[in-house]
Amino acid sequence: MRLVALCVGMLLAGTAAVPAQTPVERGSYLVNAVMGCDGCHTPRGPGGFDTAKKFSGGSQLFESPSYVVKGSNITPDRETGIGAWSEADLKRALTDGVRPSGVPLAPQMPVAFYKILIARDLDAVAAYLRSVAPVRNQVQAPVYKAVMHDDPVPGADKPFDEAAMADPVKRGFYLATIAH
Repeated sequence: MRLVALCVGMLLAGTAAVPAQTPVERGSYLVNAVMGCDGCHTPRGPGGFDTAKKFSGGSQLFESPSYVVKGSNITPDRETGIGAWSEADLKRALTDGVRPSGVPLAPQMPVAFYKILIARDLDAVAAYLRSVAPVRNQVQAPVYKAVMHDDPVPGADKPFDEAAMADPVKRGFYLATIAH
């Protein structure tokens, strides 16, 4: 029992010494490590992800009876990416699944899992995506054959608040949910 207490104490002490993250650093952690956005939004070559074109649009085609889509260009390129979107547009796309034009995103985009994002993490994701290098890459436009909708994730239908992050079980649920 003393060993467990010692280990927990060391972990807590180590956590307290971690310097505060900037929003861009936090956003990078969320986008790259937790949410795994490059899986759909970064093209792939024979050796894996093409990191020179990171987030400029995925090469995988997602086809269903309801839609045909590719991962969009989410770099800040103004013509082919999200560079002309406002911060509110970007946040609405992430949490409501709607482009600035009002066109919904296909359910392939895990919006239902992102509704839970706390305000500071949503701000961090937006800040990070604004900070990446813009890449000009026109991606095939989505083709919708039916009305798009997301099935809700139980317990994740609205943003968590900061108080929930203090509860280890709720924090674990939060991270597992945004990691979909």
